[in-house]
Amino acid sequence: TTPRVRSTTTDEQGRSLEMFLEFTIVPTHAPDGKVDGAIVYTTDVTQQRLRATEEEHQRLRLIFEHAEHIALALYDARTAQLVIASPRYLDVVRRINNSRDERDVVGETWHDLECITPRDESIRQWQQVIETHEPLRIPEIQAQHDQEEESSVWDWTLLPIMALDDPDKVEYMLVSAIDITEQVRAREELEQLARLKDEFLQLASHELRTPMTPLMGFAD
Repeated sequence: TTPRVRSTTTDEQGRSLEMFLEFTIVPTHAPDGKVDGAIVYTTDVTQQRLRATEEEHQRLRLIFEHAEHIALALYDARTAQLVIASPRYLDVVRRINNSRDERDVVGETWHDLECITPRDESIRQWQQVIETHEPLRIPEIQAQHDQEEESSVWDWTLLPIMALDDPDKVEYMLVSAIDITEQVRAREELEQLARLKDEFLQLASHELRTPMTPLMGFAD
């Protein structure tokens, strides 16, 4: 029996359909016992594949729903459509895109949702991960939900998930976002304190040097 093979066909309306097939090859023998041919049995396992995928989505949904401190989302790599997302991710994307309901976000594509960068840049980043099969980290992205709210800072990562039956094909895109606003604000405060210290030392050095100059002259 061969491993599961992905195939594509069309329906009566000409729409592309994805199928999964398994082939069983049974040799036939001549009267002298030598193999003189083979019989190939084909089994359509598309429904089993769909059931397995749905079960996998259910397990992921449980994980995503309990991810409180990180925003997680799973996109279909072929269609770029949002499949599953954690409540935190849905809330962040809904507020960035000014959607009234989180249900308005589910089913949208990565290219249509304004999450990280302008649309053209987001599409480029998506294609980069699809083509290179390498994760992409996009650090310290500012997000302004509305004018009355203070902006937040996020670290985003796009992680390709390869297909089990085709290691060279990206099947899903896992998107994660971590709110690092407090860490960035703390770093900015330390940098500000360091600048103030340097300015004070420069000023103190200048003020001390000024009266010392005539005193050194008198001493000479």
